[in-house]
Amino acid sequence: MQKLKILLDEHLDVRLKLLFDVQLEVFTIKDKKWQGTLNGDLLQLIVKDKIEVFITNDKNLRYQQKLNKLDLIIIELNTKGNQYFITEPVIIEINKFLLSNKFRLQLKKRKKTFYIVWNDDVDS
Repeated sequence: MQKLKILLDEHLDVRLKLLFDVQLEVFTIKDKKWQGTLNGDLLQLIVKDKIEVFITNDKNLRYQQKLNKLDLIIIELNTKGNQYFITEPVIIEINKFLLSNKFRLQLKKRKKTFYIVWNDDVDS
């Protein structure tokens, strides 16, 4: 089976890449040399590069861009910040989800953009 290609957005700590299982192929914006690319252009590069999952903490992305026609899964982190210690537990849970049978079934069924807002479990 081909590895699922995942991209971590520019404002997420690059060390998060190391938390993913080896069954997943994870890149950072820095790995791709796409630093500073605006969202619209970035989304086109992501689709062209056949990346299947884009993980971001940009809470405005869904309002700024026309996402419904992209062949992409976007996971928006709804956390209190983007520091490593805040995002680490969330990324660990996302990793488990991406490896799950439930996710694999959803992946096969989707026909367009699949947008997930991932809330952390930390109390306010």
